[in-house]
Amino acid sequence: MTIPEKSGALKAFVEAKRFCWYCGLIDHEHQSCPTKLASQPRTSEGKFAEKRYRICLENLRIENGTNRPKRVKHVLHQYIEMKNYFSNTCSSDYEWESYALINKDENGNETIEDKLLMANRQFFSYIMSILQTKLIHLFQEKYNDFDYASIVKRYRSKGKSSPWIHSLNDAVKNGTPADFSHHIKNRIYTVEKIISRTRYLHYLIMDRNPVSNSVRQLLYRKMQQEQISVISIGGGPAFDHIAIWIVILFMRSMNDELKEKSKACTVKTQIFDLYLEWADVCNEVESSFTDTLKELDENIEVDVYPNHDVSIHYCDLRFDLHDSSNVQIQQSLHAADIICVQYVVHENSSFVLHKDDEYIRGLIRGILVESKLGTVIIFTDSGNFVWPKLRSTAIAFGWFCFGDNDKRSSGGDVRQGPKSFIMLQRNFMVYETAI
Repeated sequence: MTIPEKSGALKAFVEAKRFCWYCGLIDHEHQSCPTKLASQPRTSEGKFAEKRYRICLENLRIENGTNRPKRVKHVLHQYIEMKNYFSNTCSSDYEWESYALINKDENGNETIEDKLLMANRQFFSYIMSILQTKLIHLFQEKYNDFDYASIVKRYRSKGKSSPWIHSLNDAVKNGTPADFSHHIKNRIYTVEKIISRTRYLHYLIMDRNPVSNSVRQLLYRKMQQEQISVISIGGGPAFDHIAIWIVILFMRSMNDELKEKSKACTVKTQIFDLYLEWADVCNEVESSFTDTLKELDENIEVDVYPNHDVSIHYCDLRFDLHDSSNVQIQQSLHAADIICVQYVVHENSSFVLHKDDEYIRGLIRGILVESKLGTVIIFTDSGNFVWPKLRSTAIAFGWFCFGDNDKRSSGGDVRQGPKSFIMLQRNFMVYETAI
């Protein structure tokens, strides 16, 4: 089942409306679906029907020149309220530098945190939904074999017809790297994962914990005076770059004083990956992100645009930092402010962690040894069995650690954020010879 060209957008939209989002059958709505009323699970056909409906709706909006979700003010109501609130309030009343952005009453009680968090989530979701749609259309127009709807159905199937998704699962189970050498599969992966993967990092940075607070302090400070240097390990499609930029844009949209102090902002992101085939995808994501920001609704305020300072380089975290395969990351490491390592440690666990090892090995160990003071490293992954050895290695080399277990023990989690994470900040230097 394919998505028709935009010239037939209206016809496709009318046809897509006939299918139930719960069971995938025609001519009844999902609210009154017999399958749903019988308490049966939602089918993959139903999920696909919803996906097809949304794609056809976006096609129709593009054809009519209205490529923005309806009821924007409703979608962004909390964001608009908070933006107006802070623009009419003296900045000195808030912890702007730490970007806690919590109004303190006379007893020191927090009063608006929940509203601000909701405003941030609306801001993020609105931008990312448009970016994802833009990427789908870009890939469909550029590549004849990018048939998104039919590929997604195969991608999500549980049988042998979807060998690629199962190869990714096997990579995690076996602790071996996944294969990202196919340009169409890489673009499907990008479209499918761009919202969740950027959301994990974005929500984690906006969380209230000691390391996230330090990241926001760093961004706030460096925005005003110098370049922000980011290393993204295994971040081929520029997910980490996008997530950090949306944090910056949200901070600026809420802070008129910051916009006055900082008329420009530069984020230099160096992506280090086993597969350089991500380079073209990275450029497409980056240019689509800038186009998205330029076309946002008038209720979204954007005063700076990404500087396109993103490059991709080869590295292999199975080997030591000083191995010949990791020369470029070794040269860049000492300037890094933030290092993002999302969903790559687990699938390389058989190389970076052996059963009897006291400390983690390979590139990650070298990074922990040689990163500068104040550097923050953010790890997210599908499981946390590597975290205990990673934590002990980090502590041995002078890092403060905060992970998902620490968050849960304090009575919460990062809502809609990563379930498994560990964040590190270097507080003092300990060299290899001391261990």
